[in-house]
Amino acid sequence: MDKIVPYLKARGWIETPPIYTKTIPNVTEKISTIEVFNLWDHLAFRYDNINTTEIFQRFIYDGDFKLVLAKGIKKLRKQINMLEKELQYFGIPIPNAPGEVTITPDNTEMLNDDHMFRTLIDGMQGALIIHIQPLKECSLNDRVRGIFKKLLLEELDVIDDLYKYGKIKGWFHSVPTYSS
Repeated sequence: MDKIVPYLKARGWIETPPIYTKTIPNVTEKISTIEVFNLWDHLAFRYDNINTTEIFQRFIYDGDFKLVLAKGIKKLRKQINMLEKELQYFGIPIPNAPGEVTITPDNTEMLNDDHMFRTLIDGMQGALIIHIQPLKECSLNDRVRGIFKKLLLEELDVIDDLYKYGKIKGWFHSVPTYSS
């Protein structure tokens, strides 16, 4: 993608998408409306993810899993900070952030660690399309497309690590075996 999109632009085979015209006056960098949407959507998506992860963290019994989620929350906060700065740079309104999770459940046995793990990893797998879509849509601003590429690769690394962790813990459903 890093070489294909500039080539397609140079050949005139990609049309210029609608330009976002409400950037801050001193910003000379151009950004398209779809790139603005994708930045905004990625931030809103991470706000929802961190909220869900923090709620799950309150119910976890397994100490290792708590550490894994704490590491994930740290990564989400870093990504949120970066995306907020990008939106502010371009003068894009920031979506409403969730409030701080302050619940302390009386009964943490309502949710099982393996169920929460599978819920999180299934959500991450499903979200890969949210990470891939901007690579297809962002054709104007190469720097912004690079942000989405970096976020996608980070997500793949996290999913890979979580798969290994889930296998070690035995938290995936057993698949029926086939024998002839």
